[in-house]
Formats: sequence, C-alpha cells, structure tokens
Amino acid sequence: AFFPPKVAITEAKMLDVNSIHHILSCHKSMEELMFDLNFLCQNHGISNNKIQSLYKEYGISNRFDDADTIFVKRMLQHVLPEKVRNSITSNLFKKYVGISESDFAKKLYMNIDEVTELVKQGMYVGSHGCMHYWLDRIEEDKQRLEISKSIEFLEQVKAPISKWIMCYPYGAYNKTTISLLKEFDASIGITTESRVALIDQDNPFTLPRLDTNDFPQ
Repeated sequence: AFFPPKVAITEAKMLDVNSIHHILSCHKSMEELMFDLNFLCQNHGISNNKIQSLYKEYGISNRFDDADTIFVKRMLQHVLPEKVRNSITSNLFKKYVGISESDFAKKLYMNIDEVTELVKQGMYVGSHGCMHYWLDRIEEDKQRLEISKSIEFLEQVKAPISKWIMCYPYGAYNKTTISLLKEFDASIGITTESRVALIDQDNPFTLPRLDTNDFPQ
C-alpha cells in the first residue's frame, strides 16, 4: 500500500517533510543548523526571545529524535507561518543539500504514469492528503480541500475512491477530519500510534500501526 500526497506526484513539488529530512541528513553540525534557523527566523522579524520561548515549547525529544532535531522539524513543519517556513526551508535546503528543491523533487518522486502503473499491477494507493499538512492544525475548509484534492488524485491514477483509506500526514487528525472522511466515503484512517491494530476493537478511523522503525533494521 502506498500513500503519496498529490502535489508531490502531480506537480513534482517538494514536500516540507522530505525537504526537512534531507536538510537533517546533510548537515554536518547541528549547532550550525540551529544558528542558521535562528538567523533566518530573525530575518523574518521573529525575536530571539520568541525563538527561545518556542524552543521551550517544541524542543522536546521523542523516541526517534533529540530536542534540537525535533525543534527544527516542528518549526519548519507547522510552527512558523507557512510562507515564512517555506522560505526558510528553501534557503536551508539549498545550503545543506546543494540543489534547488524543484530540481531535487523531479528526481525524488514518482510521476502520474508510474503511480498509475502501481495500481494497474495490483498495489493499493490511498490518500495522504494533497500538501501533507498537519490536518488537525488547519481549519475545516482547508481540510475539506485537502481531502477532496487527494480524491481527485486517486481518480487520476485509477485508484479506488469508494471506501478508500486515509493515512494521516504526521498521524495528525481531529474530530473534523474524521467527520469529513465519513462524508467523502472513506473506510479507514491510519494514525501513527505504535501498536498492532485490533480490527474488531479499534475505531476504523483511528487505527494504530507499526512504524518501519519498530522493526529490526
């Protein structure tokens, strides 16, 4: 089963989640990366005191990442205003990866024909939104647009649009998301809660799953 966000495939648009992954994988010094992030934030009018306050709120380590890494991710994923974080991410990507996001995206993602071939060969392709937003952090109208555009994409690649499956970007959803999924005839919503799903007990719109990192490498 594959869950590609629409814009990555139809527009070869670099998703913030993948830009951030490559920035983090290419940097040689977290201290330098943190300095660059703070410098660029200040260039966009964000005070150092505000940055420090945000670090206290979002720089909290989890089972995968340390506090600094989480802070970089959250700032560039959803904390900063969208235009600001897009600008900063592009600057950091160019410095640390050494290529423009648009050029990199063309090499990174599959195209429409390739995803259509997946479906043709019996693979399942479901929804992962359009722009890979944290759905619980955007308003209902924007959620509706994200979901409807993702269904258009499923139609485009000839994937099922009846009783389809949503894999929530970042595992993020709220009551509005679930209500919209039901309205758009979805059957399942997959979260990032890490455990084996109990199909006869779990809510089908909040199913847990095991991450690839939960398995021996």
